[in-house]
Amino acid sequence: YRYLDLRRSRQHSNIMLRAQIIQSIRGRMVDQGFTEFQTPILT
Repeated sequence: YRYLDLRRSRQHSNIMLRAQIIQSIRGRMVDQGFTEFQTPILT
């Protein structure tokens, strides 16, 4: 269960680090003129 993972300090810090890395990469790409979009999922 994800909500239980957040209670563990090591797991919580890993999740926060991952979020910061993704946010940094996304910001740099936007600064370079890239546009993020999501394609529809066809099932």
